[in-house]
Amino acid sequence: MLPMFSRLLHLSRLLLGRFRTQRPLPETAVLQRNGPATKQPDPEAAARRRERRLLRFRPSGNSELDDRRLFSIDAGDSILADPIGKNPAYAEIFRAARARVAAEVGTPYEFGTCHKRWRLLQKILKEEHGITWYTPKEMNPTMIFD
Repeated sequence: MLPMFSRLLHLSRLLLGRFRTQRPLPETAVLQRNGPATKQPDPEAAARRRERRLLRFRPSGNSELDDRRLFSIDAGDSILADPIGKNPAYAEIFRAARARVAAEVGTPYEFGTCHKRWRLLQKILKEEHGITWYTPKEMNPTMIFD
């Protein structure tokens, strides 16, 4: 889900019809088979983004949460996600827990339901499996989710 500000900005551009005109891609662009041109990843730019994120990092006081946030920054994630959710060893547990959350909360995503889903998923993982999982809001304290 997009943070609220990004969603509002996108909606305002849709309503006002103020989309930026597409500029030609730089020389680093590569044509994909049957698809649009995409830019090749620039390792130096990725390193600069990582350094900026590390400089803005503020400890939360919870060493386990801070370790997971730093690991996620190191992995190059734009929106930090708990690395335990990406661990293949826990994939089946997460799949079953998410299916149970979808059954309890309901399938359609609506404004404000992400927090309810995350709290319920966190509770199921902690109580039934002993897994400490941090929500995207806990991993990204400066972002607003809806």
